Amino acid sequence: MTDAPVFLSASRQSASTRSCADTPPRGANKVHWLYLAIAIVSEVAGSSALPAAQGFRNPLPSALVIAGYISAFYFLSLTLEAIPLGVAYAIWSGVGLALISVAGWVFYRQAMGAVEIAGILLIGAGVVILKFGSGAR
Repeated sequence: MTDAPVFLSASRQSASTRSCADTPPRGANKVHWLYLAIAIVSEVAGSSALPAAQGFRNPLPSALVIAGYISAFYFLSLTLEAIPLGVAYAIWSGVGLALISVAGWVFYRQAMGAVEIAGILLIGAGVVILKFGSGAR
């Protein structure tokens, strides 16, 4: 039995009738956090290559965009075996946003002032709170 919503599930078994073997482990182990890190880095690599892809007219950066997004969603799906969706997605999007802001500053010389830096630091604080306060250790 998967953790698919009831409307996507082939079986409409209630949660009380499922066996323990049907549910994924409650706590995330280190490999799931590694999967999340790979998903984040893959998404940042793909997003960073988007401007260079020039509307998918430039083959090499276009291939990096496609490979980055496929890898990101694959590893995010592995992450969800043990880390709750809301926590994983919040960390994935928050860290990804912070890293893509830094990548834009480094690779594309996009401006980053005090407000942007403060926002990135707040995102970092939120990620730490989610990581250690979610019960998904």
